[in-house]
Amino acid sequence: MQTTIHLLGHVLQANAVNISVDHDPVVNWDSPDIDLTMAFKIKVLNSQIDITCELNRWSEDLLPHIYMRAFDLSRASVDVVAFAMGSGLSVHLHTLIRPDGTSIPLLFNDLRLPSLCSAYNLSEGFDEILSMALLSPNLFMAFNDLIQSITLPHKSLVNCARAIERIRNLITPGKGKDKAAWAAMCDALRIDATYLKYITDHSKAPRHGEPSHTPGDITNEVVARSWSVMNRYLEYRKAGGVLPSSLPQLTG
Repeated sequence: MQTTIHLLGHVLQANAVNISVDHDPVVNWDSPDIDLTMAFKIKVLNSQIDITCELNRWSEDLLPHIYMRAFDLSRASVDVVAFAMGSGLSVHLHTLIRPDGTSIPLLFNDLRLPSLCSAYNLSEGFDEILSMALLSPNLFMAFNDLIQSITLPHKSLVNCARAIERIRNLITPGKGKDKAAWAAMCDALRIDATYLKYITDHSKAPRHGEPSHTPGDITNEVVARSWSVMNRYLEYRKAGGVLPSSLPQLTG
C-alpha cells in the first residue's frame, strides 16, 4: 500500500536571489536491504522546497533513510542552479508532514552520544571549551564535522575521519600523515591504533569517491568512537596537555 509524506525546507543564502526549479521529474530510489521503495518529486518555488515522497511502507524509524535521499536530491536540484549562477546556495529541510497530515520538525539526535562527553556539559566547563574552540579553527571545524555526522548521516564516515585527522594535527602540528604523528596522538590520548584505524579504514571508499554501502551498525560505531576521541582531546587540553590518569585506554 502506497503512503505519501512530505519534507519541507528552503534554500539558504537565497534572500537576494529567488530560486525556482521548474523541472521536477519523479526520481525512484530502492533500498532492498530494508524493503523500502521511494519515489521523490521535488518542487522548489520561490526558494521554498516541497518534496513529495511515495513509499511502499512507512514508520518513523525509516525517516533517516528517507531524509538522506530527499536531502541529496533536493540539494542536487539547487546545486545545478547554483553552479550555473556561480552562487553559494545550500538546502535546509526542516519539517516532516506525516501521512495523516500532522507535522513535526526535522531534528536528528543520537541519544548514545551525550554520555561520551565527560569534558564538559552545558552548565559546567562550557566556557572553557567554547573559548578553546573559538581560538582554534581546526578544533571548531572538527566539532562541525562531528555534528554533521548526525545531521547528514551518509557523510558520517568521511566527516568522522576528517575530525580525527584534525585532532591529530592539533596534537602534532605540521607533521601531516607521518606515522609518528599518529603514534604521538595515540600516546597522548591513550588510544590503541586499532581503535583509530576502525574510523579511518571505513572512510576510505567514500573519501575517494567510490560508491559503497556501509551497514548502519558500523556507521554508528564510527560516530561513537569519534565522539570518544574528541572527548579525549578536550580532556587532554583541559589538563594542560597531559591526559588525566583516571581515563583508561581506548581499545578495540
